[in-house]
Amino acid sequence: MRLRPAVALILWALAACSFVVTPGFGATSTAIDSKVGRIGGLSGIEVTDGGAGFVAISDAGYVVRGTITRSGGRLTGAVVTELMPLRDKNGKALDRGKGRGDAEGLAMEPSGRLHVSFEGMNRVLAYDSGDKGLLHPPLPKVPGLGSNAGFEALAVDDQRRLVTVQEESPDGDPTPILRLERGRWREVAALVRSGDFRPTGADFGPDGALYLLEREVRTLGFRSRIRRIDLSEGGTVEGTVVWAPPISWGNLEGLSVWTDEEGQTRMTMVADDNFLSILPGGLVEIVLDNSGRGL
Repeated sequence: MRLRPAVALILWALAACSFVVTPGFGATSTAIDSKVGRIGGLSGIEVTDGGAGFVAISDAGYVVRGTITRSGGRLTGAVVTELMPLRDKNGKALDRGKGRGDAEGLAMEPSGRLHVSFEGMNRVLAYDSGDKGLLHPPLPKVPGLGSNAGFEALAVDDQRRLVTVQEESPDGDPTPILRLERGRWREVAALVRSGDFRPTGADFGPDGALYLLEREVRTLGFRSRIRRIDLSEGGTVEGTVVWAPPISWGNLEGLSVWTDEEGQTRMTMVADDNFLSILPGGLVEIVLDNSGRGL
């Protein structure tokens, strides 16, 4: 979701002050540098190369790749090394200005195939290379899908099935969790909403559960949390909150769940700076403990 400039200006003070310099609360963070020019609006992320690399998407209609560094298991830096435009089925670069390039959700298969969900013109495209996007079956038309409230959370399970959750609830509560099965999107569960938290990112963990990143926009900043959801239960699901820091880490919109060399489950998130220098944009990372909660 793109924040309106007026809202972003109100939020910048708390977010900017707390994003990088505030220690503790189970997370480490770093800004993202770039060797390929100005980047921003990062809304989805996948960690690669055992934690040493990343792929991300921007809501300006491009995909970025880069490297990550750590020291003692803590984030110390991230650098963008490659930038490519997202393209349609004909190989034409997507134009955000016409509502076609507002990329929000990112999921990656072990083969490297990328899946991207878009707002505005709500749809999901697959990319085997940077040349052309393959259009997945149309998403169902449901109430609540405004130009800035579409399918932000996208993930792929171990059976290569895509799962998506829209940002806004069509009828208040609960919200359908959709899975792509045999050429059509099917509701596999219904997510109970709580407070003003809205889904912004998702990924499946090594335990097979869906981890959902949610954001709440407040007058003086952002709040984020992660919920663990067992889709095998079906029906109405609420899940378990595994991370809910009392401080703001910026406008967190993308989530990647992965296992490091020590067998620890890590969750790496990316913040959308809305292309505003006053808002923070970078990576935030937590490690789950044995109970499945953020350290």
